[in-house]
Amino acid sequence: MREEIGIYEDKKTGYLRVRIPEFREQGKRSPTYNLCTLKDYYCDPDTGKERTQKQKDNLANRLYLEKYNQKEKQFLSREKEEKEEEVILKEADKHTVHEAIWKYYNEILPTKSKSAQQLFGQQLEFWDLKFGHLRLSELSPLAIREARSELESKKRSNSTLNRYVTSFSAVLGCCVKDFLWMDENPCSKIRKLAEPSGRLRFLSLEEKEELLNHCDPDLHDAVTLALLTGARKQEIWKLRYDAVNFKKKFISFLKTKSGVPRSVPMSEKVHAIIVRRARENQFQSPYVFPSPVKANRPNNFARAWATAVKRAGLKDFRWHDLRHTSASYMVMAGISLRTVADVLGHSNISMTFKYAHLSPNHLSDALNSLSDELSESKRKVKNLG
Repeated sequence: MREEIGIYEDKKTGYLRVRIPEFREQGKRSPTYNLCTLKDYYCDPDTGKERTQKQKDNLANRLYLEKYNQKEKQFLSREKEEKEEEVILKEADKHTVHEAIWKYYNEILPTKSKSAQQLFGQQLEFWDLKFGHLRLSELSPLAIREARSELESKKRSNSTLNRYVTSFSAVLGCCVKDFLWMDENPCSKIRKLAEPSGRLRFLSLEEKEELLNHCDPDLHDAVTLALLTGARKQEIWKLRYDAVNFKKKFISFLKTKSGVPRSVPMSEKVHAIIVRRARENQFQSPYVFPSPVKANRPNNFARAWATAVKRAGLKDFRWHDLRHTSASYMVMAGISLRTVADVLGHSNISMTFKYAHLSPNHLSDALNSLSDELSESKRKVKNLG
């Protein structure tokens, strides 16, 4: 009976032992456990008497059942933990980083703006080459941070390095919330690198006049529209007549950086410029600023712009700074930050707060209101007394 259930006397170790094949792990031999010493097996330690064969058999069977029950609990507990772990990791084990990137690229990225598609496309190519062969479960925050370090160079600022992680985080975030392939985004554990404060360069009135004086007629109109609408470069360069509502006097920017269309009312000056240009080219081109070479294409002011900036003697000035100039002048004119944010198309008003210091009036008005309120409260308390 003892031999049938795997119990045997091990003279070499001096123990009565049992081999239990039910608890054998894959690829390993059946585990063997000690039941008691052979000395205690042969002789009862309490009475000192030698055991009969029946007594030895009964002892062996009792010790075997105790050991079996003990190890069965441990085995089932471990098996349960492994199954739970397998459930948690099975989706992350099934899918590779390459698969996640291309699912995001084909299903999510097309819904973003054109500029975001271009930028993310370049950055995701790096992550695909770096980690595409890995399964999602093999990604770690440390590996991602080390990969970011490999990108460091004189040509890449901390802001650029942070954008690389942001693009990868967008993919992994979709794996968590949309694809349900992961339980946690490892990028969320990576601290961003310190970035310089936002650049804010705008034209003084003298610089504005100097710049306009050195612009050719087409560029003069384009710069003026940029200053009066706060529109971005491509929104001005590629502006089409079908985006202009001449009757209600507003311009619709349909393809924006944020991907959210917005409309901007036209001032009398903006309206006059666009009407004049429409009459001059008699709508032979769909563009307000058509290419002088091919009328069905928008103009590219890059060379004319560089020449005008150089001749005007402007230092550290880019086309996008016309947008900063427009926003700065609006704030200095007392226009609310909420309105400025709507004109510029900021998705979050916090983006507009970098111009707040240009309008100290809102602070003085608040403090004056506070002073009046305190004076009124003081008067009421005095009357009550």
